[in-house]
Amino acid sequence: MMLLTAEARAPAARVTVLSCMTCRLWAQAPADTESCMTAQEAHWLERFQRHSSLRCVAVVADDQPIGVLRRSSFLALFTNPFSHSLYARTQVLDVMDTHMLVARADTPLDALSQKLTERHDIEQEDFVIVENDGAYLGMGSIIDLLREITAVQVRQARHANPLTGLPGNILIQETLGQYLARDEGFAAVYVDLDSFKALNDVYGYARGDQVIVSLARLLQAQGESAGGFIGHIGGDDFMLLLPLAHWEQAIHQVLRCFEKIAPTFYAEADRQRGGIKTDNRQGEALFVPFVSLSVAVKPVEPGTGYQPLDIASELSELKHQAKKIPGNSLFVERRAAADVQTAMQTSNHVIDLHQRVAE
Repeated sequence: MMLLTAEARAPAARVTVLSCMTCRLWAQAPADTESCMTAQEAHWLERFQRHSSLRCVAVVADDQPIGVLRRSSFLALFTNPFSHSLYARTQVLDVMDTHMLVARADTPLDALSQKLTERHDIEQEDFVIVENDGAYLGMGSIIDLLREITAVQVRQARHANPLTGLPGNILIQETLGQYLARDEGFAAVYVDLDSFKALNDVYGYARGDQVIVSLARLLQAQGESAGGFIGHIGGDDFMLLLPLAHWEQAIHQVLRCFEKIAPTFYAEADRQRGGIKTDNRQGEALFVPFVSLSVAVKPVEPGTGYQPLDIASELSELKHQAKKIPGNSLFVERRAAADVQTAMQTSNHVIDLHQRVAE
């Protein structure tokens, strides 16, 4: 087996072209059907018998896959002395499998795995891979697919945040680089908890972990429904990469939901007063309101030429601006990309940003 990576077609988390030893058979109507199909049968019979690793042959017409000729079923036709006379008039089109599984090259690995699991009628070891327009691209091995999924899962587990299970810093940086390389535009979102230390100090680390996990699940639900990526930078910091068309709805929903669940992390007395009474480092009495979210958003339009470090640097500045706003806040970079690039090259500059406080 040979694994051919198609990086130009999809990011690393998506299916690569898994190529088994297969041949393409063009389905055409010959002038002399009987004699030509007999010769064609002999050709593929000889190929299957000679090459034990040849499991299947894709049958393609007008660059579209119409079936798969499988080794086991084809050779089964010639297991007795009368097979040649019985099937001499049989066409390859009559014995090919027309119910093969077809997957686009940009199908996510987990989605393809689920598709395979849901199809109880599949007994074969291979599936057809096509372009977005349905053009034949190659054959994939289910064994190689499972091996690739396992490798991805092991790598994700190795670099995942141990508390939330979300991708950690290494995977965040890699995914951010892939989004930038695709140059399709997206919104980079930084999410940070405010007033979290007071809750952690008063209620303990177990309660603090509960808050972080609850936020992670909320971000995961909204981010995945928007078709985006969610990563856990560490502590109470998260990053999301969301489609430009859907980020606002997803983030506003996050802010609304978190505002509702925040009081549930506190005891009844603290819920009644709207926060925690505690002391600061100087021993002075201090009132800290409910934990809330500061969200910084950097829309990245296509063709801006950003690097991952550029995005991280800007989000850091945006986050500091968002944290100046009391309660749940949303701070959005609204400048044109050219203005941002100029500002980044200036050592002393004033950031002119549009800000909004979530309702």
